Parts: sequence; structure tokens; C-alpha cells
Amino acid sequence: MQLDYKDIIIKHYALSMSGSEIARQTGFSKSGVNDFLRAFKKCEDLSYPLPAGITNYGIALKVYGSVPGSGGRNENIELPDYEEAAKLMATRKNMTLMFLWNRYKKKCEEEGTRFYQYSQYCELYNK
Repeated sequence: MQLDYKDIIIKHYALSMSGSEIARQTGFSKSGVNDFLRAFKKCEDLSYPLPAGITNYGIALKVYGSVPGSGGRNENIELPDYEEAAKLMATRKNMTLMFLWNRYKKKCEEEGTRFYQYSQYCELYNK
């Protein structure tokens, strides 16, 4: 189960809950919650209160430089720009994940990099 970074940050900073209390309430492991809180406190690019519109994916990128727990992500595979994809999905009426995946796939093929298959692309987008 992937940690809900926004929920953990809000519970810790706004509600003054400890890592143990957050773990009990959310069902996440105590070590996972505390490890994330330590990493968040060390992060120079992000602090509480969080910027408007930031996603869990965006938090993970800023805190860890990648998305931890994403099924042992293969670093040889080009990571899609999901924040851009989310913007396009929200602002363009007929935008689909299939269209965005095809664009991502074509870009990877042109650059000679590996890419996620459609199902993996969608799964990671939804996270």
C-alpha cells in the first residue's frame, strides 16, 4: 500500500499527530510514516503548508527524487511527466490517457529509451 503523503503531512503538521498516531489511524507502518516525515523535514524544496494543487506524486518527486514503492521501478524506463498529463486531462475536454500514452511512447521511441506499457502508464498516473 502506497503512503498518502498529503494526509500524513496534514495530520502531522496541522493536527500535531505523532508518526505512531498517524500509522495507527491510517494503517500504514510506523516506520514508513516516520521515515517519510524525516525525509520531508530534510527536503529543501518543500515545506508545510504545501503548495496548492500538489499531488502525492509531486510530493514524492520533491522529497525522494522519484516515486518510492512503485513496484521496484526500473530506472532504465523513461518516467512520464504525469503532472503535465494531469493538466492536459483537466483542461482539454476530449483528452484521453491513451492519447497521452501514445505521445509518450512515440517520444521514447524517437529518443531510443524504454517506456511503460499502457496498463503500467495508467496505473502510475492514477497513483
